[in-house]
Amino acid sequence: MRTLILTHRYVGIATCLLFVMWFGSGVVMMYVGFPQLTAAERFDGLAPLDLRTADVLPAQALAIAGVEGWPRELRIEMVLGRPAYIVQPWEGPWYTVFADDGSILQGVEPARAIAAAQRSSGIPRIRYLGLIERDQWTVPNGLNPYRPLHHLAIGDAAGTEVYVSDRTGEIIRDTTRAERVWNWCGAVLHWLYFTELRKHPELWRQVVLWISGVCIVSVVTGIIVGIVRWRPRKRYRNGRTSPYYGMMRWHHWLGLAAALPLLTWIVSGWLSLNPGRVIADRSLDRSSQERYAGIDQASAPFTITPTVAWRMAPGSPPAKEVRLRFWEGRLLYVFASSPERSRLISGHEAAVPAPIGGTAAVANAARRLLPHARLVRADVLQTYDFYWYAHHNPRPLPVLRVIFDDPHTTWFHVDPATGDVLERMDASRRWQRILFNALHSLDFPVLLAHPPAWDLVVVALSMLGLALSVTAVVIAWVWAQRLRGT
Repeated sequence: MRTLILTHRYVGIATCLLFVMWFGSGVVMMYVGFPQLTAAERFDGLAPLDLRTADVLPAQALAIAGVEGWPRELRIEMVLGRPAYIVQPWEGPWYTVFADDGSILQGVEPARAIAAAQRSSGIPRIRYLGLIERDQWTVPNGLNPYRPLHHLAIGDAAGTEVYVSDRTGEIIRDTTRAERVWNWCGAVLHWLYFTELRKHPELWRQVVLWISGVCIVSVVTGIIVGIVRWRPRKRYRNGRTSPYYGMMRWHHWLGLAAALPLLTWIVSGWLSLNPGRVIADRSLDRSSQERYAGIDQASAPFTITPTVAWRMAPGSPPAKEVRLRFWEGRLLYVFASSPERSRLISGHEAAVPAPIGGTAAVANAARRLLPHARLVRADVLQTYDFYWYAHHNPRPLPVLRVIFDDPHTTWFHVDPATGDVLERMDASRRWQRILFNALHSLDFPVLLAHPPAWDLVVVALSMLGLALSVTAVVIAWVWAQRLRGT
């Protein structure tokens, strides 16, 4: 017991400020997330397609970019006022190939980056802040294929700043003044997301794993000591159930009250970093995607130019993006006017509408995702459940869930309207749903169905944890003074 007490005391002195920081920043993150360009914001900033001169075929664009086979993603947008293919290979950086003359984008001049920001925002007062590799708001690895980035200030009342990719000419991130200020009090502190550390992904991961691991020691030893020193029946001589006085007594009581949420939060946060790399990737690998799309069955290339397909696509509301994809070996142009609205046009033989074919066809195609396993069940979800739900980010409904009998009991969630595979979820990811999302974010269906209840519960528990952490800081200060005095 003495070892436990001393361990909790000195580890607690070393980590108490971290707990104050985590609880306080966690509440901020409930309402202000890390800056990102959402799908809706990206579409709002896109110009309506004008493909009158887009006569370069997809195969020609891929050859110009030096991409062999079908890429991870291929789409057409208006880039710097011209129709252009955005090519994402399976490995390496992205490319932009203009669909009017086949030239490849070799970098974006500052004046053109300013023009892109002006077209997106509708505001002429754009201030160029420089060409950067990364800063505090563009440090995530997902932006690596776009680097370097042009940093621009819009000059609006919200203090908006945007980042234009030098490789693709797209706006790939925006931030507002409020987001930047609040994130210093939220995500940056909560995730230890400091640029110089976070730009080294594995170093950042190991630092956070070890720091949170030490904090787990503090919590576990504190819970054991707190329970052992609590005597609801065989009380202490003064008749009390706790032997402590003053701030130590408050710390004891608050520790007992906050023990369960405190333990689940710190352990689930540690697990979110995937120690041991046991959590599988949620995205499809190349072979699975090619099998599902039927690329190996494709008998004809795109013979219909984007210009011809565009003339066949409905013009209201105007399309802002075209995704090029395969379905059952057929080639399709997917014209999208928003993240939720799209129309499919055949890419060969005849530029005519080409529907996916319904839930049964999607379920049948999904069998190819895992060819060596049996598809056990295909369910259409009309409402959210524990594993498919929306909280901060919307998710489509209905959705098709296909379940296989492979060793990992893999599930796939597929959009039956478009055939897009939205998520791969094996047993490890379902455990992560429980051990991280449910325990760390309290994303339980009953709370998500009543948002005010979720806010109330999370804020209340956070305030309880914050109060406990503040008592720890006061106690640590007292002990530090004693140690200094000796």
